[in-house]
Amino acid sequence: MCSIIFKATFLILVITDLLLAANVPIVTTKNGKLRGTATFATDLPDKPVYSFLGVPYATPPEGELRFQAPRPAQSWSDERDATRYGPHCAQDIDLLFSKFYPVKPPHNATSEDCLYLNIFTPTLEAQGNGLPVLVWFHGGGLSFGTGALYPGTALSAQQDLVVVTVNYRLGPFGFLSTGDSHAPGNYGLLDQVEALKWVRDNILSFGGDPGAVTIAGQFGGGASVSYHLLSQASSGLFRRAISQSGVATSFPHAEYVKPHNEFMSQAKVLGCKRHGKKTEQILECLRSKESEDFVKSRKGEILARCLPGTDGTFLKDSPRNLLKKGEFTKVDYLLGMNSAEFGHVLPSLMSTEFGKGKSLKEVTTILIGYANILYGGAPRMLEMHEELKKEYLSDLSRDPREVEKVFTDLQSDTLFIAPTTDMADRLAAAGVNVYLYEFRHRLSLHRWGAKSSGAEHGDELPLLFGVPFLAFTDPNNVGNELTFTEEESRLSLDMMAYWANFVRTGDPSNPAGAPDTGSRDLPSWPGYTPDVTAYLKLDVTSSADVGLRRRQVTLWNKILPEMADDVTQDKDSKDEL
Repeated sequence: MCSIIFKATFLILVITDLLLAANVPIVTTKNGKLRGTATFATDLPDKPVYSFLGVPYATPPEGELRFQAPRPAQSWSDERDATRYGPHCAQDIDLLFSKFYPVKPPHNATSEDCLYLNIFTPTLEAQGNGLPVLVWFHGGGLSFGTGALYPGTALSAQQDLVVVTVNYRLGPFGFLSTGDSHAPGNYGLLDQVEALKWVRDNILSFGGDPGAVTIAGQFGGGASVSYHLLSQASSGLFRRAISQSGVATSFPHAEYVKPHNEFMSQAKVLGCKRHGKKTEQILECLRSKESEDFVKSRKGEILARCLPGTDGTFLKDSPRNLLKKGEFTKVDYLLGMNSAEFGHVLPSLMSTEFGKGKSLKEVTTILIGYANILYGGAPRMLEMHEELKKEYLSDLSRDPREVEKVFTDLQSDTLFIAPTTDMADRLAAAGVNVYLYEFRHRLSLHRWGAKSSGAEHGDELPLLFGVPFLAFTDPNNVGNELTFTEEESRLSLDMMAYWANFVRTGDPSNPAGAPDTGSRDLPSWPGYTPDVTAYLKLDVTSSADVGLRRRQVTLWNKILPEMADDVTQDKDSKDEL
C-alpha cells in the first residue's frame, strides 16, 4: 500500500514538474537566448502571458559613454535569465517610492546600467504578421520613473497585445547638454529610439508584428511620444501614437533655459568648473563623478531642469516651430489628460515654486511668467498680460480657496489642456485621425489630502494596465491588497479595450480583430476634427462632448499666439517716429 502511495505521489510530482517546465518560455533574439516566465491575470487564470524582464536593448551608458547617444546591446552566449526587472535608471529613489502611483516598484536598485525593456506576450508564435505591439514609455517628468511600475500581464491577456515597457535615461543623465557637439543632449529620447529599433528587429520572436507598433506614455512618457512625432530619427519605427497627460510643448524647450548655463551650473555644484575652461575638460570631470553625486545634487526634482533641446540629430528645431511648419510624422494619434491634473498629487510632489498655498500676488507672477516664457519680447506683451488677468483674475476675491482654484486651473490649462489640444488641432488639420479624451474618474483608493473634484494626475494608469485584475498589495499600507470598486473594474476593461482597439485599427471604437472577452459595448468615441472638437469624457459611464475648456484653450492656443505674431502695432509706431 505504501509503495502504491509513494509511486502515485512521485508520478504527481513528475507531472507537476513537466507542466512547470512546459511553461518556462525560451526565446531566441538577435543578441542571444532569453528565459522568461509565465504569469496570469486573476480573471484569466487559464491564459498564460509570457514575460521577459530586464532585457538589454543597449550597451550600458557608463564611463565614457555617459552623455553620449546609446550604442546597440552586446550579445551573450549563455541562456540569459529574464525573470527579474533590471535596475531603475539613476534617479531620486524616494520620489519613485512616493505615493505617486499605487503599484510599488519590485526593488529599489538604481544604476546607470539601466537600458532594459520588459516584454509581455500571450503567444510566442507569430500567426500571420503577428500581434500588434504597444511600447510604453513611463512617466515621471523625465526625472524619475521606471518601466517596472507598469506590469503588462492583464492588458496583454485581455486584449491579445504584446506589451513592452522601457527604461530610458533621466534627468542630467538623459538630457544634460553643452549646447554644442561635445554633448548635444537628448540621450534619453535616443535611448527610446534604440529600444524601438530593438523591438523592430526582435519582436517577431515574441509573437509581435514589427510593422504594427504603437508608442504610448504618460506625462514625461507622453511628452516623449510627441517628441518622436517631431523627430526624423524615429521615423518608420511606429505606426500609431498615444500621449497621456503630457506632450512635447508641456515642457519648456531647452533653449528657453540655455542648456550651456545648466551644464555649467551642474559642473559648479559637482566641483568640475575649476578643472578648466574647455568644455572637454569639464565633461571629463563630470564623467568621473559617481552617479549618486548627480542624484544628490537634484534631490526631490520632479520636473527635469535638463530638458530636450535642438541637437541637430533627434530634434532639428523647437517643438513649437516644427508644429507651426507642419514638420511631424502623420500617424493616428490618441491623446488626452485627466480632469484634475493639478488637484493634489502633482503639487504635493513638486517644489514650493509650483506647490499650492500661493498668494494672489504669487499666482499673478506665475501667470505672467508663463506668457513671458512663451512669448517674451513680443511687442504686445502688456496687452497679452491683461488678457490673461481678465481670464483668470477678474472678479477674484482674496479668499484662499478661490486663489487655489485659480492656481489649479492655470497649471492644468498651461501644462496639460492647452498643449494637448494644440497638438490635436495641428495634427487634425493635417488630416491625421485624432482622438481626444478627458479622464474624469477619481480612484477610490486615494489616501492623501482632501478630495479634488476629479481625476488626479496618474489616476488612469492602474485602470489602463488592468491592476484590478492583478495581485498587488497597497505600498502605503503593506499587507493589504489593492482594492477597486466593481465600477472601476468595468472601467478598467473599457479602457483596455479602447486603447487596444486603437492599437489594432486606429479607431478606439472599432474592435476589429479583438479577442472575445465578453466585455460590454463601448460608448462611441468620435474623432477630433478642425470643425468638430469632439472628445470622450472617460468615466464609469463615458460620453462624448465637444469643446473641452473652449474659452481657455482659445486664449492660450489662438488669441495669445496671434497677438505675439501681430507686429502691425509695433511697425506703425516705428513709422510714426
